[in-house]
Amino acid sequence: VQISVPTSTFTPNDAVGGRRKQVLVKALQDMKTAGLQAILSLVATTGDELDAVESAAKFSVAGNANLDSDNSNAVVLALTLPKEMTIDTKTIIDSVRAKVGPELALFVPLGVDDLVTGSETGTADDPNIYGSLDWSHTSTVADIASSSSQDDRSKMFYHESVACTMRSPIEHSACFGNSGGGLPIFWSSGFDLSVDNCARRSQDSTTTSNSFKDYGQCDRFDETIESGWWQRHRESFAARQMFAAEQGLGWSFAAWKLYDSNNENDSDSDTTTTTNTGLIDEPAKLLSLRDVMKAGLFPDLLSLSTTTSTSLFPAQIACLNPPENDFVLGDDTLAPTMGPPPDCGDGWWNSTTSHCDYWIPPPEPTMSPTVSQHSTTALTMAALGGAVAVLVLGFLHKKLIVQNRRRSEYSSIPH
Repeated sequence: VQISVPTSTFTPNDAVGGRRKQVLVKALQDMKTAGLQAILSLVATTGDELDAVESAAKFSVAGNANLDSDNSNAVVLALTLPKEMTIDTKTIIDSVRAKVGPELALFVPLGVDDLVTGSETGTADDPNIYGSLDWSHTSTVADIASSSSQDDRSKMFYHESVACTMRSPIEHSACFGNSGGGLPIFWSSGFDLSVDNCARRSQDSTTTSNSFKDYGQCDRFDETIESGWWQRHRESFAARQMFAAEQGLGWSFAAWKLYDSNNENDSDSDTTTTTNTGLIDEPAKLLSLRDVMKAGLFPDLLSLSTTTSTSLFPAQIACLNPPENDFVLGDDTLAPTMGPPPDCGDGWWNSTTSHCDYWIPPPEPTMSPTVSQHSTTALTMAALGGAVAVLVLGFLHKKLIVQNRRRSEYSSIPH
């Protein structure tokens, strides 16, 4: 479980931080009971809270010892350094190592640009340093803006297409990052099925931040709720992201479940509401792993075949082929078209009468010779029968008539 923890939680004499620390300890105890482990992801305020980072590292090591006497099943798996820090990363790591030693795993926050330009921490000889990647599909205006149904589908197709390309920098960093020592990457933030920021529209409407910008991207969300096209492509999108993330240390989905205005879990309600139908009927559910799984969008992690998988897009083979390029029509299909009309020669095909029409009718076709209905075998047998009859008649004629006639013309020779 990845938990975002403000650095004030570990700041001495901070009343709010003290209460947060009590909540954190209780959460870690519950995780211990459930057999889970936690990654504490620190969030800085001023950027210079080095003492708070050191205290968080001490808390992580001491907490493991307190919750597990032999430290064989540490509850705090790792500590993620705050990305808001203005202090050099190597300085922070060296300071933490000086306080708690080399056993605690540390995650260094990285962005996509860091992976492309080369992930460096200055600690190539430290085997317990890893990268914590923040990569989202909704970070720029170009990622989220759309103003028509076809634009919405085209945007999804684009994000599907680029999802698989993330495997390359993840694999490169694992082999050649951190000055050639290798820096394995954990995708810690940004993994969800959203291709817009519509989940923030209702949130920002209740706050004064007003960070949501409406480009028309949320006006047609209802079209996606029961759409077969969006169901298929969201499955594909999830599987492609999963394949890329599995090339590193793993991934963390945006959220496990959603809560309503009363801070109660919608998914656990016993009442029959739209939240229990397995439909993605609001943008926030695209960020909830429980709702994504209930809707059947989460890929199969083990199967290599669609015939044995509940998903059409098993993660292990999701990137073998590009996404289906059908965003122009979406759920619509082309109307059937007529085949080419018959060749009418000098005339034209009349679709009303289903006949060829002519200005000058063509001449009537001549009668073609008929083909004999007798087979070749029958004709051959008839010819053979006739030949035999002629031979028999000729033989009888010679024996009975010709020979008798000759004997009557000659007299016998006397002895």
